[in-house]
Amino acid sequence: SLALDVNETNVIETARTAARIGSELFVIDDGWQHALGDWYPDPVKFPNGLRSVIEEVAKLGMTFGLWIEPEAFEIKSNLYKEHPEWAMAYPGCEPDVRYRGDADRHSMMLNLAKPEVADFLYTSIHKLVAETGISYLKLDMNTFFSSPGGADRLWIDYARNLDRIFQTLSKDFPSLLMENCASGAGRASLQMTRSFGRINRSDNQDALDMLKLHEGFTYMNMPRMAGGACHISDTMRHVNNRITPLKFQAYCGMLGSLACGKPLGKCSDEEIAEIRSYVDLYKKFRPVIHNGNFYRLASAFEHPYAIYEYVAKDRSEAVVFVLGASIQFGDRVPFFLVPGLDPDAVYEIECHGTVIPDQAEYFAEFAKYSPMTGRGLAQIGLHAALFGDYDCRVLHLKRK
Repeated sequence: SLALDVNETNVIETARTAARIGSELFVIDDGWQHALGDWYPDPVKFPNGLRSVIEEVAKLGMTFGLWIEPEAFEIKSNLYKEHPEWAMAYPGCEPDVRYRGDADRHSMMLNLAKPEVADFLYTSIHKLVAETGISYLKLDMNTFFSSPGGADRLWIDYARNLDRIFQTLSKDFPSLLMENCASGAGRASLQMTRSFGRINRSDNQDALDMLKLHEGFTYMNMPRMAGGACHISDTMRHVNNRITPLKFQAYCGMLGSLACGKPLGKCSDEEIAEIRSYVDLYKKFRPVIHNGNFYRLASAFEHPYAIYEYVAKDRSEAVVFVLGASIQFGDRVPFFLVPGLDPDAVYEIECHGTVIPDQAEYFAEFAKYSPMTGRGLAQIGLHAALFGDYDCRVLHLKRK
């Protein structure tokens, strides 16, 4: 919402708006810290530390989280000034520098293959979590291994030490939800999943691209772990200039762990109310999405639409997402089979996402569904009418 321009005042203002959309967790991204490597609040932006912010967020009924990029440090950081030898570099060579913004924000990789570096990083993060009492820790990874030197077994020891840090932290703080940065660092792995409850699949926030990302991700990971690329957000719109409707963003985001990254302070009251309606709908379906069985009924790789189903373990209900990508004039989504339900039970079907204000009467006809048995759903199936690009529906099937 605020990019790097964060301070005590605008963070609290944003938190108040976040509470209006029904947020349960409020996270400050990059910009709160003194520098990469110095994981304490910037004294200019947060002269009172983070305590007043955390207390205000708690009053608003939300838990609090922070972003860190633990494997890098910046030239302006006190850590670099004290330990320039901790930068990853080939012996006798200068470390490779990642240029980002002003010169003092240029950064380098920390050589976590060195045990003293790994121990320091663990201590720094432990102190941060213990002192702030945060509920959520979001990792980032934006620096390349372009000069992997400075240790005899760099690749092996680096990976082992990184894993050890977060395995230990997960045991130190069992209620702390940690999000692993996966795509930029290639770490959507079962090894790292031992420590993390959420994975940032990608910085690609494009809702259409996210359909294929989610399909691939869920072949190895539970849908509930899907973070990143799962936002109500226009953050990365400048990359491909694609404009997607708010509803499409929200429904795609509901496939995993829904988040909102829009600049809420610039949203109208109507937009806030619309986002709140999607958040409320997601909370209603979240137990099934997070704990149910996942079916890919139609792949985004094979069709101009995608259909995904989540079925409760006790088969009492299911949630089906029908998401249009490129729906041409006159195209219709064919009937699709809905497996996994109790064949002898009867299910009521509720449709969400059909009302277009100036055509409500016409579209209402497409939202009417008669009750069906689980056997009928599995052998005859359902239909869902989509009209144009990014049109979408959510069908809720509930056992009578």
